Amino acid sequence: MHKIDQTEAVKLWKEHGVYSATFEFSCGGDSMNETTLTLYDSKDVEIKKDTDGLNQLLEDLVYDNVEFYEASDGHYQGEFGEVHITLDDDEETLTFSKTSTSEICESFSDTGYFKLTEKEAAFLKEYASSIFYDNFGSTAEIRYKKDLILTNERTQLTTEFLEKLHEFAEDLDIKDAQGEPQDSLQYYTGDDVTQENSVEITEDNQLVFTVSRQYTIYQDSE
Repeated sequence: MHKIDQTEAVKLWKEHGVYSATFEFSCGGDSMNETTLTLYDSKDVEIKKDTDGLNQLLEDLVYDNVEFYEASDGHYQGEFGEVHITLDDDEETLTFSKTSTSEICESFSDTGYFKLTEKEAAFLKEYASSIFYDNFGSTAEIRYKKDLILTNERTQLTTEFLEKLHEFAEDLDIKDAQGEPQDSLQYYTGDDVTQENSVEITEDNQLVFTVSRQYTIYQDSE
């Protein structure tokens, strides 16, 4: 790719007494998001006057000289940071130095043990094939392993149980998790949300299940 000639930008840089410039950026989701270009004089005071198109020239040169990582893949989310622009010692060339932080999305899981009442344990042992929540709705769902009539008493029992389980899962502290927790939440019996015949209840009536949540991790870009 042909590099943009810096001659005009350097000329205007000197004429307007620019000492340095900072290009703040945020990108991800396959696009460049908000950007801000700020010019400074030798006393580190922002230059706010009209600079005869220098700002646009510098922005074009930033994109021509700096590589940004905009593409997101579900794991890598994007990056944000600054490009520092200065005049080289030869006073004929601008230099561009990027410092940035990457956003990474990681999923962490842990095992939860939810204490059941005697009635809840008996009901789940007899009727439940699996229990799962996959980011939809306000509570989990029960897959049943045989036909049953949901009487008012059973409906109340399952409703209250699922509400308590959901609250417990939301509050569960996932060991070894890193970063900032996101709203994304899954929990389920067995190895994943699709596994049936996976309800496990301990001798002291604790439901064993897995909680998984996504976390955003920030790290310095290479």
